[in-house]
Amino acid sequence: TTDEVAARELTVSVRTYRRYVAEIMTLLDATSRFQAGVRAAELGLLGSAGPGGAQSPQSRNEG
Repeated sequence: TTDEVAARELTVSVRTYRRYVAEIMTLLDATSRFQAGVRAAELGLLGSAGPGGAQSPQSRNEG
């Protein structure tokens, strides 16, 4: 699953990864992972790279 892949990339267990996600969702007052992502983006927490390190179309055009 996606959780397993993400946990492996972070070198944590799936259970720990899911706990991290739940904590982040609570901090962002989000009811879904999608909503957490939107809120994180709105707060500028994601930087200029999106998931997987891909740049947004705007940042590609600027560089």
